[in-house]
Amino acid sequence: MLLFGYSLSWVGIYVGLSARDARVVQNVSFLVTFPLTFLSNAFAPTTGMPRALQYFAEWNPVSTMVAACRELFGLENQFGATAGSFPSENPLITSLIYIILIALVFIPLSVRKYNRSGN
Repeated sequence: MLLFGYSLSWVGIYVGLSARDARVVQNVSFLVTFPLTFLSNAFAPTTGMPRALQYFAEWNPVSTMVAACRELFGLENQFGATAGSFPSENPLITSLIYIILIALVFIPLSVRKYNRSGN
């Protein structure tokens, strides 16, 4: 979970360096975290969701992270109707892939943005 938070902090750093106002950063952060959190399997199984939302929730980084934590604690996998797909069968590997991809994209972007800002 720490690595996931670390990689997402680089997204916040990039947004913070790109925005001119703190309110913009707050609004963008909310617009990103709200759908990722509530369109995941964190609060409810995905079986009751429409098919398109099930697919989104299946590949949602928050869903895979929640499923990986549940798996590590020995709890039941909550993917429901989307069971059998790669993220539902391998949530820990999928979470690590997301962590690496987010870091590989946003660390260089943030460093480049910081260097160009003249700070």
